[in-house]
Amino acid sequence: MPVAEGVFPTELTGQTAAGSNKSSILLGPFAEAETQRWQSIPKGLFETNGVAFFCDGAIRLNGLTRARGKQSEAPGAILDIPVNLKGNRLNWLHASENSGGTPPGASYATIVLHYEDGSRQQVDLRYNVHGRDWFGSKRFGDLPLRDPNSSVVWARQRRDGSHIGFYHTVMPNPAPNLIIVSMDVISPLNPANVLLAGAAVTSSDRALEPCPSPPGPEPFRSVIDFIINEEGTSPGPGATKPEIAALRWTAIGPGLTVEYPAFHADSAGHVSIDVPLRPLSEIHYQATGANGATAEGTLVKDENGLFPTKQLIILKKPITSR
Repeated sequence: MPVAEGVFPTELTGQTAAGSNKSSILLGPFAEAETQRWQSIPKGLFETNGVAFFCDGAIRLNGLTRARGKQSEAPGAILDIPVNLKGNRLNWLHASENSGGTPPGASYATIVLHYEDGSRQQVDLRYNVHGRDWFGSKRFGDLPLRDPNSSVVWARQRRDGSHIGFYHTVMPNPAPNLIIVSMDVISPLNPANVLLAGAAVTSSDRALEPCPSPPGPEPFRSVIDFIINEEGTSPGPGATKPEIAALRWTAIGPGLTVEYPAFHADSAGHVSIDVPLRPLSEIHYQATGANGATAEGTLVKDENGLFPTKQLIILKKPITSR
């Protein structure tokens, strides 16, 4: 697999999104502004392994290390990124950042794909499986990853001898016959955070090599299912309209506050979140529904250090004065 060393060839710089093919997902409008000023990451049209990425900065979310040590105000997720593409291959140009203390196999980016039929599928970028930290010693960039469909494709050595690298990961699309309408990139709040510089949807007849499956759910995590209903309705499908019901939440712990944007509820009014247990002490949530109906509250852990696995939220309409 080709690796770009040093600066880009001139024919790759200065090209615009219009020059990329129809497989690229444009991430620039969602990239962190600081990364768009960096000279040390891919820029413009970058082609590798027959896949064209258009790069304009990187999606850079908060992880535990960035949120705690650097007091970053970066979001915990970016939602509703337009895709509108169909194919049997998902391509990611990425790396992790602030990766110290991240266990091998832990996710540093959860990507949720939303398909034209309303279904959803989730894939994860995992540390030491699909990628590693973008910054460090060159010897780490030369070590093979656990996923045979992931490798370093862009690398640069700085004057101080440190090494910068980005990885290309190819995954099978779980629903290749459906158009992917949009996608979400979510931080699982492990120590590392993601740098997602490019994404593309392509098709190929070449079989992918098997990727090692995760041994199971990551330890010391909890999935919390919020059920959003309007006041005066019974729990169940149709209690609130899915295009209206939404949940915004904040992860809170010692030296840690990470804001997550509003997640849309599904057709049954459910929003599920996956959180680490050890670093969090509470979760504050704000739910919204039709006609200005709202509700908010705070979840705390019980005596066993666990959050509730289900939380019913009753939306109340604002009181209007006559």
